[in-house]
Amino acid sequence: FQRRALQKNRDASPGSLQSKGSSGINAEYGELLRSLLHRSPNKTTCSSLSCFSLISIVQTMNAPDRFELFVLPDGVKKISYVKDTKIPNAGTFTIQKEDHTVGNIVRMQLLRSPEVLFGGYKMPHPLDHSIIIKIQTTPTSSPAKALEDSLTALINEFQHLEDKFTNEVKKKIHPGNEYY
Repeated sequence: FQRRALQKNRDASPGSLQSKGSSGINAEYGELLRSLLHRSPNKTTCSSLSCFSLISIVQTMNAPDRFELFVLPDGVKKISYVKDTKIPNAGTFTIQKEDHTVGNIVRMQLLRSPEVLFGGYKMPHPLDHSIIIKIQTTPTSSPAKALEDSLTALINEFQHLEDKFTNEVKKKIHPGNEYY
């Protein structure tokens, strides 16, 4: 079995997998994968190279193209807002092509504001590259204003971090110069 897996791995070129079927993997690799999955994890049935190659082929089979993670399709707005009809001073923002990184940073900045009563986010699905941010504010503010203030504060904070970093790099490049 191990020799068969290694031989198939050596014989397959990256282009040959795509040409053997529309799914990008042929029946022999599917059979090989099924036999790997049904074996006991204690037995070493194939080399780590052939198992890694086989697993990487299967993992990329249904993966969306990488550009779909950040390129906004034509006619789609980056951010949309829906006012909540049941809760006063509340609304939902949907931000396209963003993930937990942006969602968590925005949520944390929203919660720093005393005018925000609730601020949270969720990602509807791991393959849906958008985040949904829900905000409820006091009657003296609005969700749009709270989000705008939070994003402005984040931009200022990141600019400050970039300036400090640039100054420290300049100090390392020019160690004796006191003007940096």
